[in-house]
Amino acid sequence: MLFLNFALLIGCGSDANLSANGPYSAVDAPHIEDEILVGIDSGLSTKARVALFTSLGMRELDYQEALATSRVGLPTGKKLGEAARLLNAEPAVRYAEPHYLAQALSVPNDPYYEHQWNLKMLRMESAWAHGAGQGTIVAVLDTGVRDGGKDGFDNLLTGWSFIYGEEDTNDSYGHGTHVAGTIAQATGNGKGAAGIAHGASILPVKVLGDDGWGSTWAISQGIKFAADEGADVINMSLGSWGSSQTQSQAIEYARSKGVVVVAAAGNEDTNQLNWPAAHDGVIAVAAVDAVGKITGYSNYGQGLSISAPGGDVYADRNNDGWSDGILQEVWTGRKWDVQSWQGTSMATPHVAAAAALVRAQGIEDPDEVQEILESTSDDKWEEG
Repeated sequence: MLFLNFALLIGCGSDANLSANGPYSAVDAPHIEDEILVGIDSGLSTKARVALFTSLGMRELDYQEALATSRVGLPTGKKLGEAARLLNAEPAVRYAEPHYLAQALSVPNDPYYEHQWNLKMLRMESAWAHGAGQGTIVAVLDTGVRDGGKDGFDNLLTGWSFIYGEEDTNDSYGHGTHVAGTIAQATGNGKGAAGIAHGASILPVKVLGDDGWGSTWAISQGIKFAADEGADVINMSLGSWGSSQTQSQAIEYARSKGVVVVAAAGNEDTNQLNWPAAHDGVIAVAAVDAVGKITGYSNYGQGLSISAPGGDVYADRNNDGWSDGILQEVWTGRKWDVQSWQGTSMATPHVAAAAALVRAQGIEDPDEVQEILESTSDDKWEEG
């Protein structure tokens, strides 16, 4: 079973001649583009060392004698991997590595972040060093998204309700707001909880009513609307047992416009997937608990693409006083509150947010996005 791994996801490139001790490949970790650090034989004279670099079209900028390491400038247009291959072929060179950039590591100051075990499991602090989905749009097809909470959203777009035929996409049920919060809750504002792709914009598309129910027609219309409005990713934390050709056509329409479609596997603990998760080309998401085992409620089986934290509200394995559900801000019908929920509905937005992070790196083909998500996921997680 594949388990979403953000640390692997961000470093999806590689170069056999460079190494990085961490979650990123060497060429993906932030570095100075036109420099390389070279460990050199300490017995080499200054003249011989400088001549070596010059012969390769490079220039020594600095030398640390105690470390026997040179900071070397690369000529314009010289690729880092190519420079490393040339240097590593020289007997006097011990190693060649990127001149990495470091930064002060920021941990969100959102007060509930310490209880978001799901984000720690995915190693989000490493991923956020590379961005938070800025410039992408994630359409949340659900019960709507309610704005105006204590925490809220930085980028909430105007959507449409296909239940009531109006622009008002307010969520009175809570489900859509919780899902959208996992994707892009305002983060680093000292309030509430954190969101994964908090730089992304949320497009609320109300296809489920205030009782949590919707129809194939509403969902199909919502998919087409999201695609036409420029969504990069569609999140559907919903499902039914009835396969629909109408919905299939809408999904294919969205994919033809480059939209990544993500849907929940379902919560019946069976080896069959709900629809639309079972549709070819949809990233179907199962739920795992806080120790990485598939939950007792999650569907699984043929067609499943990936798993992500869905939570277990009946456990508290880290003894932090909160259940191991997924924490986000919701409207309870009377007030705003941060609540812990569980389900493949809660797992799905983790993957939609991951897709937004990939799209933000300029990768547009839905199949390529899915391949990256799957190929960079862990396969060590157990069914339990």
